[in-house]
Amino acid sequence: MTSKLTEILEKLFQLPQDKITDNINQETLEAWDSMLHLILITELEESFNIQIEEDDILTMKTVSDIKNVLKKNSVTDF
Repeated sequence: MTSKLTEILEKLFQLPQDKITDNINQETLEAWDSMLHLILITELEESFNIQIEEDDILTMKTVSDIKNVLKKNSVTDF
């Protein structure tokens, strides 16, 4: 079963599911620019019905960071 987060990342990063790991980051993934980051934030907020703090937006540099922010916002099923 594909997780909601994986589906979002797959769509935005245009990567196959098996290439999406916690270590993907803005430096190693060329497509992850500032515009895509804003789109990612919007997708996460809408999909998980949360409001991501500005400080968290700035610290989200890896998939692992994204998961930590979701946990911080009480999202357990991502």
